[in-house]
Amino acid sequence: MIESVESGLSGMEAARLVKIVLAALDTMGETEQIDFIAKHISAKASLSRLGEDDPEAFLEEVDAFSLDCLNGEYYSDEGDVEEYFSNRDYAGAFYDDDWDYDEYYSSTEWAETFAKLFRLSTMYIRSGDIATGYEANTRLLSCLMEAMEDDRVFGTDEPDDYIDVDWSELFTLHYGAMHQYHTDMERAAELAFRYWMRFGERCTEGFLANVKEIDIAESYILDGLKSVDDWAVQCLCFNLLEQLNDRLGLTFDKASKAKSLLSVNDYFYRHVVEGFCEQENWQAVIETAKDALAKIPVLLSDAADWRQTAVQQKVRAAIQTKLADAFENLADYARAFEVLSQMFQEAPDYALYIRTRALASMTIGISAFLENVVTQLGGKPAEYAFYGRRALLLSILSYEGEISKMLDIIHSQKIGSNYYDRKYAALSLIYRALHGADGVRGSLMEYLASGSGQDGIMDMLERDIDCEARSTLLLSGADLLRGIVAFHIDAANRSRYAKAAHHMCAIRDIYAYLNLDNEFRGYFDEIIKQNSRRPALRDEMSVVLGKEAAKAKK
Repeated sequence: MIESVESGLSGMEAARLVKIVLAALDTMGETEQIDFIAKHISAKASLSRLGEDDPEAFLEEVDAFSLDCLNGEYYSDEGDVEEYFSNRDYAGAFYDDDWDYDEYYSSTEWAETFAKLFRLSTMYIRSGDIATGYEANTRLLSCLMEAMEDDRVFGTDEPDDYIDVDWSELFTLHYGAMHQYHTDMERAAELAFRYWMRFGERCTEGFLANVKEIDIAESYILDGLKSVDDWAVQCLCFNLLEQLNDRLGLTFDKASKAKSLLSVNDYFYRHVVEGFCEQENWQAVIETAKDALAKIPVLLSDAADWRQTAVQQKVRAAIQTKLADAFENLADYARAFEVLSQMFQEAPDYALYIRTRALASMTIGISAFLENVVTQLGGKPAEYAFYGRRALLLSILSYEGEISKMLDIIHSQKIGSNYYDRKYAALSLIYRALHGADGVRGSLMEYLASGSGQDGIMDMLERDIDCEARSTLLLSGADLLRGIVAFHIDAANRSRYAKAAHHMCAIRDIYAYLNLDNEFRGYFDEIIKQNSRRPALRDEMSVVLGKEAAKAKK
């Protein structure tokens, strides 16, 4: 559509285009009009309309504001935040440790002033006054970087997060101005990388669009990479170097460049392996990956530095994935399965299970693989102490259609300790029974749609189901939902009654599908009878169930 509009506009006469632009401007507010004119027509006109067309006065305003910021004129403490929220009506909500700091800081005078001054500086750059726009931006960014290092300036060390500005656009303009302002390309490259190190991805497009001297840029990028110990930053620096080579149309030997950085961090084995993969040099992938995994061992999950454990596991997994890819490309499925099985042992997840399962079908068999997985993720139901692994096992069993094993896990614990597992299992059973079936009520279809995106449900393997099996699945699912309804009712508050009513609606529709309306009537009447002193429960049931609640015995 955009292409057809562009084609139509390009063929129009100038007079008609003017009318279209004026009509578009009429639909905008004043601020949007000024910004549109600055970007697409005349930045000078926008500056004049704002009364901000005096460069000297503008730079004085920037300097005065920056000085006030660094002198602590805009500092906020917890008392200021508390006062801000105490003066607002939040329909009974009580802010204590849950204050919305985004709302508070985004509405501060300093955040709004930064946004205004950045907006004006970009207009100056667009107007052709590079010196004023670039100087203003530089001074504002310098002030902001100092504030990011000291939370005594504003009360937060992330002031940039609260300034309403298109950072990518700002830095693209700033970098363009930088390379016009500084005739020394080395100085420009140094500043460009310095900003990138501080503001990261916000600067990437501006950096790539304006830095042209690859040798100078590479020197600064590699020096910056070697100056930090943080792998995440090192990895981003390496990626920036690769992107810059690609933008300039240069050949980038990822494997060779990464290999030269192994003395900095063994984690660069990841990029060496990726480079060989891109070259489809599978034997080199295998040899390098084996060396890498020997030097980057599995760290114990209870290690003191859990962050380092997570990073190392992520690097190992990336290398193992490429190693498995290499074996698969060589049609060595047994060794590919061996690699993925080891990965699953170290860090099990659902996507990895699905991939490993495909290889298991060509090697040890799916049944043997599933048995190993069940043993690994917990063994006997009473031993499922780690929720994440239990949830993963449930999704796997749901995918495979291992209903009895899934229910054994659910029934081995009280609902208070496995509420979400129970909800998942109920949805799994009902989805398996009714997916693709006819005569399903709209409300029950909405309930089934809540499984969208949940592993092991929407993608579950299809199994042949006869009427008896379908009935058994639905009644088992309804039984789980009945437990959930009782759990919410026992909580004895209105919000939980509403949740109970929501699940009661699904139970009703299940019984209706099975032509068991009388059975539902008896169950529902008994619930109301047992809770006759809870009128709020009846009210919530009435909202969802309508006539059933109205007819219920008191």
